[in-house]
Amino acid sequence: MKASAATAMTKALSPHVRQRGGLSLLHIDAAIRFTSGCIRATRECNENLKLEKINDLKATAQAYVLGTLYTSIAFLEAAINEIFLDAVESIPENARIEKNTSIALENHDVHPYGVVASLAPEVVKHMAQIWLQQERYRDSPILNRLKTHLEQKDPQNRIEMWRTLDKYQLALCLNNKAPFARNQIERQVVDTFVEFRHYLTHAKAEWVTVAAPEGNFVGPEKSTDLEARVKKVIDSAPYQSDTENPYDRFFSDLPFPRNCLSPICARMAVKSNLEFDYLFCERMRIKDIRSRYPGLEQALSAIQL
Repeated sequence: MKASAATAMTKALSPHVRQRGGLSLLHIDAAIRFTSGCIRATRECNENLKLEKINDLKATAQAYVLGTLYTSIAFLEAAINEIFLDAVESIPENARIEKNTSIALENHDVHPYGVVASLAPEVVKHMAQIWLQQERYRDSPILNRLKTHLEQKDPQNRIEMWRTLDKYQLALCLNNKAPFARNQIERQVVDTFVEFRHYLTHAKAEWVTVAAPEGNFVGPEKSTDLEARVKKVIDSAPYQSDTENPYDRFFSDLPFPRNCLSPICARMAVKSNLEFDYLFCERMRIKDIRSRYPGLEQALSAIQL
């Protein structure tokens, strides 16, 4: 038998296993690594006396903070999507393609799978149904009760297009658990970082005041509510930065948002998003990211969390 024919036969006989992968673990791992890089670059700034080298290290450190902000929020987005998709995977495949998922499920059992394995089958069924056929739920008591807790005023889009925090609120309501109150600190901090990420992603040019002839930044034309919120989160950190200054002396003379792109901001982004995940999963009675990331505690200790 020719080698090519033998190879083809081997491939045909080899067992294939389908495995669904998620990106939440990749995102939070990346956020921790970005934070570690920011801390290293800032420490080098403190140890270096050459202005040219310091400016390069400042740019490197702030690039790492941007990476942390993007990936830490991406972790939350991926994590909640994976929860709903595990619910979808828990219903029979033929029920997912039926025009009326509810009728199709009446003749099939639901077998909770993955992260939602600990939830009641009825809850998992509702999560799958609303993800697949949200239009049938627009006037449901669940959505009407939830509207006061949502960030978006009129949730008409498919669930997968909803704002991140709104998906978490929906999952809690479907599981008959209390949603996060607007004044709850965990929700407020995460919402601040979500808005900060949105601001950075859709940034617009802004005027800043420069002191001549020194050329130092004095600040933007006007302070923004978002800047105040971000600084409040940074000030609430239970630890100090490497220079004992929350904004770090290498960043504090820059205009917003660059004055907030410091190691302590990166640490708080990782810390707050993980704590939100822990609290949500505790309410839902499901396993959090720690069950899928055995080295998480060690990785966090490396960035002083």
